[in-house]
Amino acid sequence: MSKDKNEWYINGLKKSDPEVIHTFIRDSLPILSSWIQKNSGSSSDVEGVIQEAMLRLYKKVRKADFGKADIYNYFIGIGKNVWLDELGRRKKKKDVTNEAYPIYNDTENNTPYTLVKEAEELKAIQSKIQQLGKLCSKFIELLLKRIDKQTDKQLAKQFNIDYDTFRQRKSRCLKNLRNLLN
Repeated sequence: MSKDKNEWYINGLKKSDPEVIHTFIRDSLPILSSWIQKNSGSSSDVEGVIQEAMLRLYKKVRKADFGKADIYNYFIGIGKNVWLDELGRRKKKKDVTNEAYPIYNDTENNTPYTLVKEAEELKAIQSKIQQLGKLCSKFIELLLKRIDKQTDKQLAKQFNIDYDTFRQRKSRCLKNLRNLLN
């Protein structure tokens, strides 16, 4: 950013000039919005972050002498920190809520439409697994079931093959399944 534009922003923010504030937000919104949305945010989250970051910047500009500091990059940094703080709060809240009070929401997950769709998807996947052949189908079935959290070494013994061969076949079968599903 040019030195003149930086000074224009700083002076305009100190004076609470609406034109400067509008231009400043308009210029910084695309970058901050893109970053927040790439980091688990929504457009309504962007609005909240912009407001909070603008408030913090406004307080800082009124108190401090920025000198040669680039106010635009400073604002983007404030916005990123505000969003990271919010993500931390959400994670703590989610962790506490999920551990202490498990939520079962019957209306979202078990609608007739959802159940039918899941059944159709399951049939399609089972059909693709069958296309892999008997050996790969058996591999995939055992991998999905993993009785008592069996390790690959234990599963290799069930097939009466050595561990390295099991890993190679497992890898090949999973790769073929991914190709069929894509």
